[in-house]
Amino acid sequence: MYDIIIIGGGPAGLTAGIYASRFMLRVLLIAEIIGGQAASTDLVENYPGFPEGISGPELTEKMLRQARRFGVDVIHERVVELKNAASNPKIVKTETGKHEAAAIIVATGGEPQKLKIAGERRLSGKGVSYCVSCDGPLFRNKEVIVVGGGDRAISGALFLSQLAKKVTLIHRREGLRAAEILEKRALVNKKIEFIRSAAATEVIGSGTVEKVKIKNVRSGEEKYISAQGIFILIGTKPNTNFLRETISCSKDGYIVTNEDLMASESGVYACGDCRQGSLHQIVAAAAEGTIAASAAYKYMSKERHTGTEAQRNKS
Repeated sequence: MYDIIIIGGGPAGLTAGIYASRFMLRVLLIAEIIGGQAASTDLVENYPGFPEGISGPELTEKMLRQARRFGVDVIHERVVELKNAASNPKIVKTETGKHEAAAIIVATGGEPQKLKIAGERRLSGKGVSYCVSCDGPLFRNKEVIVVGGGDRAISGALFLSQLAKKVTLIHRREGLRAAEILEKRALVNKKIEFIRSAAATEVIGSGTVEKVKIKNVRSGEEKYISAQGIFILIGTKPNTNFLRETISCSKDGYIVTNEDLMASESGVYACGDCRQGSLHQIVAAAAEGTIAASAAYKYMSKERHTGTEAQRNKS
């Protein structure tokens, strides 16, 4: 039995593991893939300590090495259920077995939002992508489309402009939602074309992406844009399906917590992008991982003290 099980291997989960293990607790981290959404970020420029920036995969790999150095056990599996959340021990079921712990930290992050348009699913992996750093190099000297208007979309377009022949960015609003510094860089980039107040409505291609139909959301006018790839970067949704019947979540699936990041059941904590109120930033996720680990340690210390007092009273 572990003291703490951390579900999720992004910056929030890895940081929670580092801090929990330094409290001399026995910690297990379970994640299908290490790095989370951060691992799909080509360049992280706003994480303290890296003035020249650092790639998402490199940053999360460093976090993983640090967690393992302090004794965190890591297994690569998919969690399918959280049981006995209100009891002790709490049980985490994976596809191959189960693990027990006194406290749980949920740091499952999010997964890319889909457009849910015609052709998207059929051509996924055949020109439709949700990860610039993963698939961007496949589109060297080709024409690509980026859908979205936030930080991830704009930074993705900037990265792709170094590889692709042309980048067309489609955003359904007139104004962008990205950081001003990113927006300024993109606006002066001659390889990036902006199409605003428009939505992608269909991905077309016989075997791979050939073109994308877009529609002006104001006039209703439709047209086709030739492209060999489309990167859909419109945000994420929380990976919390496995525990929504166990832990209180918002209508959108985000875990509801108090100021100590404790969820609706004592001893269960949430941090990072799966938590309601998260800033969806790597540095914020790491900070929340620290808070969750500290709160879980205090919870366990209190439970142990209560158990010891009860044992003394019996004798």
